[in-house]
Amino acid sequence: MHKSQEQRSGLEIVWSPRAASEGPSLTLRFADKVVTDYDDRRAQLRTFFERRNGQQPGDPAKLAGAIVHLASEAKPPMRFLAGSIAADAADAKLAVMRAELGSWRQLSVSTDGNYSA
Repeated sequence: MHKSQEQRSGLEIVWSPRAASEGPSLTLRFADKVVTDYDDRRAQLRTFFERRNGQQPGDPAKLAGAIVHLASEAKPPMRFLAGSIAADAADAKLAVMRAELGSWRQLSVSTDGNYSA
């Protein structure tokens, strides 16, 4: 038995016939209760998501096909990045982590003990 964690980028998924008939405005929801400490960041994210609402690059049918494909693999990935946004974000994160490791590697490995075998 294998398990994969799917990490996707933006998908336009319409869950109900009502939402489909009334357009993209019903495919994006925000919570009513907010924590004021995050007002600035929430405003930025909300603007970003509202601009993209109805224009998400992900195709739910293609994602379903990819998941079915992964299910048939003998050794599926532990993490599957679905979509270009997710893959690009992972590339950027890995680049930052590689640079940080390169800068601090010597100090990191200097914490190993001097144990004899």
